[in-house]
Amino acid sequence: MLCLQYKQENITETKNFIINDKGVFFKQSFEKRMTPPLWICSRIDIIAVTRDINNNSWGKLIRFKDRDGIEHSEIVDIADIVANPDAVRHRLVNSGVTVSLEKNARDKLAQYLNEVDPPKKVRVTSKIGWQGTAFVLPDETLGKSDEVFLFKSDNYTSKFNVKGSLEDWKLHIAKRILGNSVPEFCIACAFAAPLLTPCGLDGGGFHLLGDSSSGKTTSLCLAASVCGGGDHGYIQSWRSTDNAVEGIALNHNDCLLCLDEINLATCKTVNESAYMLANGQGKARADRYGNTKSRKEWKLFLLSNGEVSIANKLKEEGKKMMAGQAVRIIDIDSDMQCGFGVYNSVPDGLKSNEFSDELKAVSSQYYGVALREFISLFAENIDGYVGEIHKNIAEFCKKHCEQDASGQVKRVCARFGLVAAAGELAIKFKILPWPEHTAWDAAAILFKKWTQQRGGTDTLELQTALKTLTEFIQRYGSSRFKILGGNYIQETMSNPAGYKWEFDDHWVYMIERNVFDNEICHSVNPNILKSKIKINNWWLLNAQGKFMETKSIPGRGNIRGIFVDPQKWEDTDLNSTL
Repeated sequence: MLCLQYKQENITETKNFIINDKGVFFKQSFEKRMTPPLWICSRIDIIAVTRDINNNSWGKLIRFKDRDGIEHSEIVDIADIVANPDAVRHRLVNSGVTVSLEKNARDKLAQYLNEVDPPKKVRVTSKIGWQGTAFVLPDETLGKSDEVFLFKSDNYTSKFNVKGSLEDWKLHIAKRILGNSVPEFCIACAFAAPLLTPCGLDGGGFHLLGDSSSGKTTSLCLAASVCGGGDHGYIQSWRSTDNAVEGIALNHNDCLLCLDEINLATCKTVNESAYMLANGQGKARADRYGNTKSRKEWKLFLLSNGEVSIANKLKEEGKKMMAGQAVRIIDIDSDMQCGFGVYNSVPDGLKSNEFSDELKAVSSQYYGVALREFISLFAENIDGYVGEIHKNIAEFCKKHCEQDASGQVKRVCARFGLVAAAGELAIKFKILPWPEHTAWDAAAILFKKWTQQRGGTDTLELQTALKTLTEFIQRYGSSRFKILGGNYIQETMSNPAGYKWEFDDHWVYMIERNVFDNEICHSVNPNILKSKIKINNWWLLNAQGKFMETKSIPGRGNIRGIFVDPQKWEDTDLNSTL
């Protein structure tokens, strides 16, 4: 697919060639005597000299009509013109160009393609998104740039199509979902995507978690309508990432990528794709000489959905989601607990599924124009708007994130802050017909929901370790802890983890330090976990009301360990401390 966004006068004559509607002709002369021009082929116009972003892969952009009068635009590499002229000739004939079979004409076609240099040069890219201050889409380049860019992809079906006007989209979609936090947030995500690169922010996104038929896919449709649509739709399936994740990522660079129904994908696909999409780099590969090829790179904003979280999907094959992945692709419980799934409310006379059907229908009728308008306005003052975005993110984090929150939580809060800032900028541009602070409030509501769902603002590793501690006592309290009572000690036990004794009519436990370090802490510093246990008031106190540090064990003397009182976490809301 090729699209060049400028017009120029076609070259009609050079020193050696004449180009008109009858074809390309070579000017012949013999002993200073002019003879009729030699017909070489049907008309081929050389439009521009091309090269890639790194000033390699030089070529010629040509335009011609085939035997049915259908116009073609193609790039012919200069290296092939010089080294493989017969291959170039074969390619052109296969595309519908008519060529002369005269022996003299064969070489003249290659001469024409190599010799004629139009004054215009263009940059060729196979990646959608920002190129300096210009934003390249398959059929259009937005923004300001001294360069002319050409998008070229051999196997690309454009999803950035446009249908309807901006006013249509505002009326039938943006206004229709006002007052519903999840749809508002998802639409704002679409405007956050093209801000990543100018603002120097990492890629990542959100995964909407919820029951079937709760409106999750509809929310993706609403977000997708900002960017595009068409016969093939804008939304991708998680299953499609199995073998094509890098191509999909490049085709959504600096844009929103919507992935529907994680349930349909394998654990292996989710594990590899989620990490690769968030990390922004493809796999390392070697060329035919064994040298490492440049990795494909991208930066995108992911919006996904499913009935299971990404972490639980990975557990299907015994894999764990790393903390870095968890703060790049953030699980959100999309059920607003109002009885309507993702919606806070639905219009009078409609059920939630009927409202979803209505929104899906209008999303297929009006799409694509909002993103282009947003990027065009943003490109008029990139530096100024970048400063505004960073300021608004900082204000969002200051208001909604505790100062002593972990670094992971602060990163997630900044991600919500970006969505809030992007949505507010779209409101400022009058693209979103919402009152000020609508996008901000939606992001704040869902960030609060995320912290409650997560169980606090500690690091994920620390939360996991606390949960492991409670589960360890529940699982092994009767089988791996020796009973103490006066001078009595239970002697026989395989793989002991520590000791337990009765205290105020319930069991308390001392965990051996090596067991605590190796089986409970895993990826968290044991000293940090011990401090958190004390802060939570789970640590057993001695007779003086101080944290117990040692216990006299018959035959062993005073032994140091980790002393926990399960009654403390059973008497409190466990989620409030995890």
